[in-house]
Amino acid sequence: MLKKVLVTGSSGYLGKNFINQFSNNYELLKFSLIKNTLKSLKFSDISTVLHCAGLVHNYKKITKSDYYKINNRYPLNLAKLAKENGVNHFIFISTVAVYDKKLEYINEKSLCNPYSIYGKSKLKTENELLELESKTFNVSIIRIPMIYGIDAPGNIKKLTSFVKFVPFLPFKNLNNKRSIIHINKICSFIDDVIKKKVSGILLLSDDISYTLPEIIKIIEKQEGIKVILFRLPFIKVFFKYIFPDFYKKIFLNLIIENSKTLKRLE
Repeated sequence: MLKKVLVTGSSGYLGKNFINQFSNNYELLKFSLIKNTLKSLKFSDISTVLHCAGLVHNYKKITKSDYYKINNRYPLNLAKLAKENGVNHFIFISTVAVYDKKLEYINEKSLCNPYSIYGKSKLKTENELLELESKTFNVSIIRIPMIYGIDAPGNIKKLTSFVKFVPFLPFKNLNNKRSIIHINKICSFIDDVIKKKVSGILLLSDDISYTLPEIIKIIEKQEGIKVILFRLPFIKVFFKYIFPDFYKKIFLNLIIENSKTLKRLE
C-alpha cells in the first residue's frame, strides 16, 4: 500500500512538480485553501502533510495581515488538525529569507533575523510548528533558496525576463556566488525527507554555488537564447545606489553550507 501524502499548494510550482514526479511513489491528495476549507479536510490514513502553499515576497498589493494569515495561521491550524487526527509527519517549506540579510555565508545554525514580512511570517511559523513536535508528530522545516527550472516563478523569472529583454549585459567577470536549487533536486530532497522522516531544520541547495554569469548561462540553455556579456566599470556602484534591492540579490554572495543537512539525509 502506498503511503498517503496530503499536498497543499498543489497548483503552485513546487507542489505541482512534486506531484508530477512522485505520483507513482505515493498516494497524493491535493488541497487548496482557495477551493476548500480546513474543516472539510479528511485525514483518514494520511501519514504526511507536505505544506507547499504560501505567499512569497514578490507578490504585489499584499498586506501584512495577508502574509500572516496565509504563511502563519493557515499552516499552524493545519498542523494542529493533522496532529489531532493522527498524522505523524508535517513538512513545512520555508525559505532562506529567515536569515539575517547581511549574511553572505549561511548554515543551519546561522542567525535568523528576517527583514521582510515574508521572512518574518515564515520564521514565526517555523518556531510555532516546532513547539507542536512530539514523539508521534514529526515536524520538518525545509529552508530553500531561489528555485530554478523550466517555468520557475519568482526572482529567477524576473531575471529570465530581464535577460530575454536585454540580451547585452554588463555582468562579465562578476565572481560573486549564489546558492540556488533546481526544482528536480528539491523534489528529490522532499522525497528523502518523507521516506526517512527526517525532522527539524533542514537547509537545502544545489551542491555548488553559481556566479551571476553562470546563472545567466543556465537561463541561456533553458530558454534557448543567446546573451552577450561585457565588462562595464562601476556597474556595481550604479546598481547599489539606483537599484539597491536588485543589487543585494544579484551582486552579493549568498552561499549555503548545508553538510549537516545532507549527512542527515544519507
